[in-house]
Amino acid sequence: RRGEAARLIRLTAARGRGVKISLDAADPGVVARNRETLLTFARVSDVLFANEDEARALTGGQTPADLAATLGEMAPVCVLKLGPRGSVAIEGWRIVTIAAEQTRVMDTTGAGDAYAGAFLYGLCRGLDIGKAAALGSHAAALVISLLGGRLDEGRRGLLAARARELGAG
Repeated sequence: RRGEAARLIRLTAARGRGVKISLDAADPGVVARNRETLLTFARVSDVLFANEDEARALTGGQTPADLAATLGEMAPVCVLKLGPRGSVAIEGWRIVTIAAEQTRVMDTTGAGDAYAGAFLYGLCRGLDIGKAAALGSHAAALVISLLGGRLDEGRRGLLAARARELGAG
């Protein structure tokens, strides 16, 4: 508990200095074991990411609509990742649904991290949540199209081109 309080103080202080805080729920088991701590951290975060199972463990909701609505109350920007069904990005009253890009799935390792990284890159480069989510979806599709969860040079080039196309270049 003392460590949790110290982390919360550091997060709040960083946010007070203009540092943006992003939280990814990580794993349904981690969420179940640390739910109250994650709820506290989510409320001081600027961006919250969770997949469907993580969001269920965090919120107690069941349907994607319930999960998105509850997540949307926790942080200024929230993203519910739905795997092959896409994602839902929420900012205030704005809710954007993005379809997953169709690709041949080789390995899903790193898909959520790629999505989150590209989404955050897009936000930092001035994209709205819809375009940031589209960039995240593109990054996830590129990652799952190969083994190992790491983009090769060609796919990094495709991601950079998509970022430029969306206005984040």
